[in-house]
Amino acid sequence: MTIDVASDVASLDSAWWKIMRGLELSGISLVRIDVDYYWCMDDAALYSLDATSIDWNLGQIYDDWGNLKRWIVEPRTIISYSFTCLSSVIRAIGDSVYFDVSSFSLGEYSTIGSLGHNGSLVIAIADLMRLWELFVAYLRNNRVESIVANIDTYWRISSTELYNCYAKPANLILRDADAAWSCLKMAERKNEEVNPEMFMCMSDVLRIIGDHLV
Repeated sequence: MTIDVASDVASLDSAWWKIMRGLELSGISLVRIDVDYYWCMDDAALYSLDATSIDWNLGQIYDDWGNLKRWIVEPRTIISYSFTCLSSVIRAIGDSVYFDVSSFSLGEYSTIGSLGHNGSLVIAIADLMRLWELFVAYLRNNRVESIVANIDTYWRISSTELYNCYAKPANLILRDADAAWSCLKMAERKNEEVNPEMFMCMSDVLRIIGDHLV
């Protein structure tokens, strides 16, 4: 999968704004996220066809959003990890809007009390919009000519397993990288409502960009 920054960033930008407009048209200006910890894997495992020996780690939506908020308050150089943080946040927003993930217990990993009111994280869509402008400006202004990801497939974790910290994911979904990118490029051309797959593909592509940005 290759993203030509000179031409393809416009498609990525259009797909992002379509998702944001979809939330606005649904009357959503704030998204409440009732999950925090989620399962993640390093890039070596993410793009490997061998799913039998994955070294699982736990990420935190609260920490990822906290890192991103710093760029809104005090703009600084975007780094590859910033794309990874944005990837997890946009996935959590899509899952929170379309699925009931609040029932997933965090067990021993619970951080209830540190996430704000009633243990929830509330993200303003307006903040996401401002943040995205910084990301696009970085790609366009920092001599990034192309992002080359020499991968064909990657693993996606289902929403039912992603936030369930009681058990490591057992049913991974093998996805085609070019198909995820095509989903976003076609988003602006198709006259269809924003759907969960758009959120997931945006999350996947942002993670791929972060892993391959040099």
